[in-house]
Amino acid sequence: MRLSAMADGSLVRYRLAVPRELLGHIIGKGGHIIHRTEVETGARLVVNKNEMGIQEQVVTMDGRLDVCINAACVLIHKIYEVRWPKAA
Repeated sequence: MRLSAMADGSLVRYRLAVPRELLGHIIGKGGHIIHRTEVETGARLVVNKNEMGIQEQVVTMDGRLDVCINAACVLIHKIYEVRWPKAA
C-alpha cells in the first residue's frame, strides 16, 4: 500500500495491490461491489489496467484520508473473507 498527499494537503491517493485471482471479488458482478464501496465510503475507486506478467492488480482510492482508509479496510476485509472464509 502507498499513501501520498495531494498538492492542497486535504486529499490523498491510496493504492492497494490485489491478487489477480481475487479481483473479481473486489469488483463484483457488473462492478456492483466496487461501486457500493464507493457510495458507502465516499472514496473514488479505480482498478488500474492490467500489466502482463504481474500477479497483482492495483486499486487506486482517491479522497480524504479517512475515506480512503475506510475504503481500503472494506476491500482488505473482502479479500480476507474470500481467502480465509472460516476465520472471517
